[in-house]
Amino acid sequence: MDIFTKKLLLITVNLDSYWSIIAVFNAGMINADLVEDELGDPYDLEVPALIHLDSLKLHDGAVIAKNVRTWLNHEWDKKYSLTDSKIFNEQSMQLFKPKGKYLFLCSDILSIKDDY
Repeated sequence: MDIFTKKLLLITVNLDSYWSIIAVFNAGMINADLVEDELGDPYDLEVPALIHLDSLKLHDGAVIAKNVRTWLNHEWDKKYSLTDSKIFNEQSMQLFKPKGKYLFLCSDILSIKDDY
């Protein structure tokens, strides 16, 4: 499977008997050119980004994001026969964490069943 053709990757994280989830959006758009609107302002409708969902805020999202970026860099290098490109970094793929109280638990977002 080519992960760079997917618009969304959901990665579950289990640390210290607790689960959180990190969503990877548009990883394949990492090299996309910005598009200009009718006023000449650059914008990009599909930007690469990470969102870490942790209802109890027990996991360090920055560390998890760094590990995900490292994995993405490895997969990118393997796909394009590169060495240590580091195209995925804090500037090219930002981490977003919801602030305040959100009304769902990570386990409610993704239900994994054996019949899928």
